[in-house]
Amino acid sequence: MGAPCTLSSAAASFPRLERNSRCDPRISDLDLAQSAGKDSCCHSLIQSLRGLTAPLRPDTVFARLEHVFPSGPDLRSSVLVLRELANEKALDIASLVLSWLEVKKYELDYYCYNAVISGYAKAGMWPKALQLSTVMAQCVVQS
Repeated sequence: MGAPCTLSSAAASFPRLERNSRCDPRISDLDLAQSAGKDSCCHSLIQSLRGLTAPLRPDTVFARLEHVFPSGPDLRSSVLVLRELANEKALDIASLVLSWLEVKKYELDYYCYNAVISGYAKAGMWPKALQLSTVMAQCVVQS
């Protein structure tokens, strides 16, 4: 595992940010760099999680999450990681990431849960999809 991602390390990964002519003029270069940096951190985390072998140990997954997001991910990063893992059918890892977010009481919304629910549904794992949708309804309503 590498060092935690920072804005300067992200900027080094994306030395030249192209500004699309249709881009919102209110979005600054700093905002673009921060967004690119978050995406870079998320993708490096996903690469790191992909390398884990079965049986998965929750403490290993949680340690990698803590390393990349020492102060917790923002909502956009959470959705990005969960959606990517679910699309790759890494549902056991996505489920552990969701559990970590719940335990740490980080911000979660319907998009976070739906990313994993959709992955379960696409994999034909309907009981897990339905169970998680019940959990989602309870958690999101409480917050």
